[in-house]
Amino acid sequence: MALNQEALRVHARYIRDVLGPLVAREGGDVLSPTTIAALDAIFADLEETVLTLDMLRYSRMEKAMMEICGPATRWPTGLIKMAERAIEEWEGYLGPLKRVRANLWGPGGRLEGVTKVDGWQQRVRDEEQHQDPELITRSKERKSSWNVEGGRDPARAYMLGHNGFSVGE
Repeated sequence: MALNQEALRVHARYIRDVLGPLVAREGGDVLSPTTIAALDAIFADLEETVLTLDMLRYSRMEKAMMEICGPATRWPTGLIKMAERAIEEWEGYLGPLKRVRANLWGPGGRLEGVTKVDGWQQRVRDEEQHQDPELITRSKERKSSWNVEGGRDPARAYMLGHNGFSVGE
């Protein structure tokens, strides 16, 4: 069955975020027969799917395949060969996959709707001409800002305090 881009994204995240660290820590022997059968089914579905660059940018499936057949991998040999075959096929009609970059800002990207608010520096210059010390101080503290469409005021935190985190966590 051919996969859509959302299913590709789910499978790629499962391989990279769940199985990847597990295999890196404990080796390929930790994968159960059920997990290997599920990965075989994913590879079978990938063979039936004609991928586009937009699908790869959205799902990041090529990163999951590259993780499986990377230079210092501990994945089972059969899965490595299937991942290498998939990468070779995709590079045959899409070009080098190392050049594929995620679409962060566009439709469907992780930062869709986030925009940088410019104009703080211009406001500082305008207020310095009027010599209002309170406005000058407030404007200099906020030199740039980000805005999320439909989001709350970016200058206010959702909660006060450390929220249970220590510095650097």
